[in-house]
Amino acid sequence: SQWPPIASCFLSLSLSHCPLPTQNWDLVQQTQNYLKLLISIINSDDDGGLLVHCISGWDRTPLFISLLRLSLWADGLIHTSLEPAEILYLTVAYDWFLFGHMLVDRLSKGEEIFFFCFDFLKHITTEEFSAAKQLRRKNCASSPQAVLWSRTQQPEDRLPIQSTLDARSSSSSSSNHSENYSRLGSSPLEVPKTR
Repeated sequence: SQWPPIASCFLSLSLSHCPLPTQNWDLVQQTQNYLKLLISIINSDDDGGLLVHCISGWDRTPLFISLLRLSLWADGLIHTSLEPAEILYLTVAYDWFLFGHMLVDRLSKGEEIFFFCFDFLKHITTEEFSAAKQLRRKNCASSPQAVLWSRTQQPEDRLPIQSTLDARSSSSSSSNHSENYSRLGSSPLEVPKTR
């Protein structure tokens, strides 16, 4: 009884941009709207945290955590020292595999939720999926969240992927292996560009 019912949590937020769930939503609309909801909770004036765990946690939990992490990274709010390959490594390793996602089981059933997550990034590149714009409006520079999000990571905090990036194949002509590594690539695994 400590926790308010889910419905009252949703009603307490200003969700004019985030309609209530409907059976008419396709998978892309459903994922977009739930991601908007998560971003609006992060941007709310409430000092509380956010716990994401879906009933079918094997798929939806890593999906939304990964999308949220990538969106906040693209906004420059978290993991600011990570390069695109490093944030990809972090979300695949931590949000999917260490969480215990059953990739082999899902693939054997033709359920490609892992691919969907990264293919879906092309659907969240607009400002409506940006937490940075909303945070600037709130002017919350003194909040604990702003302090954590604006903290730059020290070199020892970086992922041990730099040696992999340095060991480039000289025969590759892919732009992903250039010295001027950008956030925008040409693969389905591309990370949203900076907003």
